Amino acid sequence: MKLTTYTPDMLPAIVAFWNASFHEKRNFFPVTEDILRARIFDKKTSVERFDPEQFLIAVEGDRIAGALHYLVRGEEMCRALDADWPGGEQGCIAFFHVAEAFRGRGIGSRLFETALQALQDTAQVIIDTRCNNPFYGNSTGPRTPLWGHTEGIGIEGDDTRTTDFLDSLGFTATNTARSLLLDFSEEKEKRVGPLSLPPCDSLRVLENAQPALGAEIGTHVPYDDDCEYTSIACVKDGLAVGVITFYEMKDADSNKGAIYLLEVEEEHRRQGIGRALVVAAIDSMRERGWKSCETLTIPALSPGAIAIYEALGFEHVARWALY
Repeated sequence: MKLTTYTPDMLPAIVAFWNASFHEKRNFFPVTEDILRARIFDKKTSVERFDPEQFLIAVEGDRIAGALHYLVRGEEMCRALDADWPGGEQGCIAFFHVAEAFRGRGIGSRLFETALQALQDTAQVIIDTRCNNPFYGNSTGPRTPLWGHTEGIGIEGDDTRTTDFLDSLGFTATNTARSLLLDFSEEKEKRVGPLSLPPCDSLRVLENAQPALGAEIGTHVPYDDDCEYTSIACVKDGLAVGVITFYEMKDADSNKGAIYLLEVEEEHRRQGIGRALVVAAIDSMRERGWKSCETLTIPALSPGAIAIYEALGFEHVARWALY
């Protein structure tokens, strides 16, 4: 087994490795060289960009046996994600996988050993299962992730081989996320019920623009220009006191919508705003001819959101381990 790093001539083999490895994963769609270039290898933002030296590839013969992509997250990015960040850089394992045929040979251990050695001077090393990076999730805007849940790739909660392996390296799962799905069948539609207008002046619908929570309705969150999405805002006194954003998972399923974000200002919670926004989004998806809606939530952190979804007929369809 040879350990190397990414070079452009390896892209065809990486595409084959990716499609063979993940074709049974939730929300998978076959990738091409152009897709992986756009999503990963040519991707750059103002704070993060792809570094080929940080994409490790295990090669055995003429096949890719495994891969691991690590990042060094600067202090500016760390503080943007965590207001209490103590300082220094953060190491991040953004993606890792060993092909089924090559497991049990120490390849995963070798990949992690190499990555952790490179990250030894960072203040902390995490497994980025929340996909707060531009490569494997949709942190830079609402779009269909490469596979997984509606926010990015993930580690299934019942994948004990992976979770046990990470435990052996000292990484511990800190929480669990749930994927929920609502099928827009006639039976489920009846369970949604009528929309009761919450205590706000209006519900404002915006295409490809998401109002910033708590700000004037014309203040928008910056997302990638190529993202296509819809936002609905609950407006009170000219301010967005609640926002829901959804998009079509057209790469994986052209008939499925995904809720990207649901937020209500703390002082306006428990007034029916969250439910009204979800119902309005469902109605809009149904009018577009979509057949279902999927979302992701963390029950321990958002008990109110999961209560809304369950009351409207959403069903639990997948569980994800968060690190």
